Amino acid sequence: MSTEAYHVVPLVIDRAKKKSKPRSKTKTLRIAIPWVTILTGFFLARSLLLDQLLPFGKGFLAANRKYQRRIYLWPVIGVMLGIYSCGSFMDLYPYYISSLILWFFSSNKKISQKHVYWLIWIAISFILIKAPLQYLNSPTLMTWISSTCEMLIAIAGYSIIEPVIQRAKRNRIAAKEVQLSLLLTSVFLGVDFLVLGLELRLIIMFYLVLASARLGGLPLASIIGPCLMVVSLLLGFSQGLAILFVTVSLFAGLFSTMTGGLLIGGLLGYLLSLPFPITPGKIRLLFSVLMSGLLVYLTPKRYLSRLERVIPSAKCHTEQQLARNLRIQELLKKKINQLSQIFWELAATLDGVGFIGQQLHSFANIVEQLGLVLAEPIDFAETIEETLWQRLDYQDLAELTVLRLHDGYQIIGKRKSLCGSGWCNQVAKESENLLRNHFQVQGRDCITTGKCGFHIGLRSHYRLDVKTAKLAQAQVSGDSEAVFQLSSNKVGLLISDGMGTGESAASDSLATINLLEKMIKIGFERDLAVKVINQTLLARNTSESFATVDLVVVDLQTGQLEFVKIGSAPSFIKRFDTVDVVQNSSLPIGILNHIDIEPERRQLNEGDFLIMVTDGILECQRDIVNKDEWLRNVLLEMDHQLSCQELANNILTQSIAACNGQINDDMMVIVARLIKEELNIYPYQRS
Repeated sequence: MSTEAYHVVPLVIDRAKKKSKPRSKTKTLRIAIPWVTILTGFFLARSLLLDQLLPFGKGFLAANRKYQRRIYLWPVIGVMLGIYSCGSFMDLYPYYISSLILWFFSSNKKISQKHVYWLIWIAISFILIKAPLQYLNSPTLMTWISSTCEMLIAIAGYSIIEPVIQRAKRNRIAAKEVQLSLLLTSVFLGVDFLVLGLELRLIIMFYLVLASARLGGLPLASIIGPCLMVVSLLLGFSQGLAILFVTVSLFAGLFSTMTGGLLIGGLLGYLLSLPFPITPGKIRLLFSVLMSGLLVYLTPKRYLSRLERVIPSAKCHTEQQLARNLRIQELLKKKINQLSQIFWELAATLDGVGFIGQQLHSFANIVEQLGLVLAEPIDFAETIEETLWQRLDYQDLAELTVLRLHDGYQIIGKRKSLCGSGWCNQVAKESENLLRNHFQVQGRDCITTGKCGFHIGLRSHYRLDVKTAKLAQAQVSGDSEAVFQLSSNKVGLLISDGMGTGESAASDSLATINLLEKMIKIGFERDLAVKVINQTLLARNTSESFATVDLVVVDLQTGQLEFVKIGSAPSFIKRFDTVDVVQNSSLPIGILNHIDIEPERRQLNEGDFLIMVTDGILECQRDIVNKDEWLRNVLLEMDHQLSCQELANNILTQSIAACNGQINDDMMVIVARLIKEELNIYPYQRS
């Protein structure tokens, strides 16, 4: 067998860089002039209101200056040219000086990102700079009054322009459309010449009204129309023309989905707004409306569609926000599932290790089931929120949220100041008038935390009186219970019996109670919550660790009961002359990897008793095969006029007597009774 000779060839790398001849670079000076910004500033600065006010220039400067890290001159150049076009320097020099001070001397630090900072600077530019300078030429009280009016309108203008500029910077896909829309608005404010015998500003204003109807239908058009009505009055138009903007916006919004609906709506708005006789001026208005409608239809749909994405009331924007929320939920669910897969893989890898692999397997199951709940959407009733804001004293209302639940509505709110005892009831009353249902105050933060806040839900037909009697075999009882509110109309009653007695049993039952109560409260389905806790107990330790679950959900509107019983003792419903038994056949949780849950439903009427017990109550009758029948007969013999506490005490006493005082297990009894609801704050009572 021959061997091949391999030669090792050294690899030499020349790291010396070749010197290249320097290339001659030709530098060219390119200046990108933002004509849209300059023109917008120009037309806004020369927008004359009430024949003497020039407020919008400073509002435009403040909105631009807020988002500029460096001082660029283009916005101020546009504003200076706009002021120059309005008259002589001597008459308008206060506007020049106050605008330049606002632009150059307002700092752009972190504090300048706050909205109130620029409102203060606008006020300073008018009241402390422009007004004193103008007072030197015209020392009258009217100088201060007009400056104050200009300041207020400038603040309003800034509040409108600033979100537009912010949206243009944030939404690059529609930045040009947003800027052109602002330019279009500034043109009708600052231009007053004719095109083919028609006023250009009227055509632009009607175009904005009809374009908003095409984009957002009636909701958006009903906002734009009244805004332009106010602007038209400030520009000196007649009241009839101001009303025309509103009627055209309403009818155009109503017919916006029809073919030619904008023209039909504009024509109907015109006919209903302007009375006869027909004059040449009214004919020109009709042509302005129809020409604006044609221009809207001639505008390429792609431009309006791109702009629609950033207009809050437009359909596309609403759908985009909904899709974004759903996408966030999908991503959250995906991440939870990915985390679950990691634990599944770890469990498979450590399958032979025994206990560690079992724990990882159980934990992966828990994480996977948690993801199912996190993916469920929260339904906010925003329309109802807005209506309640309008009906209430919204100036003192700090917070208001309306959630649409499967069994009604939940209304949560706060006031800025302490409201006293009656204001929460006023909110409940307004909710009744709006939603045509009975509401009540279910909780007041002023009672529990001392701060103003309220929780309002549907007024229940019943309340639940709940009482407990228990006895421990050792120092610590292994039986645990909880009574908790699930929603405005549902209450949960829960008992868990840990294996054995003492601290070990108490630990298992308390863990079951605490986890199950919290999971059900935040929205877990009952069967899913029990399965998660089952996996938790399986992974808890190597020794046997299990507990029973006896859960009853009471509907305070209908009296319907939903039983979820896992390894628990039977429950009883005591009526006047009968006693029903609700049985259970499944094993306790924490024993098997898989458990089947079959909820059972029963009806509880007014005055009926619901009795829930642990095994210790029944095990006292060791010689009796049918222990359920023994307790059923005991309940039949008891007086139906007893209170819940008396009935619970009697059951416990008879059980102790049946075992001759020899207590071998923890004992617990819960007795609940439906009572007709009165105007109480809380839907159940418990001592």
